[in-house]
Amino acid sequence: MGRQPPRPLWLAAWLWATWVECAEAYVDPGTGALLLQLLLAAFVGFFFYVWKLLRSVAKKVVEFCLGRRTRDR
Repeated sequence: MGRQPPRPLWLAAWLWATWVECAEAYVDPGTGALLLQLLLAAFVGFFFYVWKLLRSVAKKVVEFCLGRRTRDR
């Protein structure tokens, strides 16, 4: 693996890349829609992952509190 630059260098590069005084930029509607769909899909996927994780944890808590296994649906 390569050696990573020190953190201050990352910070300086980020500041240099994002420091804009007057941006005359344009994102065409197709690209904007694609980015919006990407963000929405990532959010929905993350929501379903967290929902499944919470449901699994809640099921284990109920099993522990009742001292028996609940029936799988």
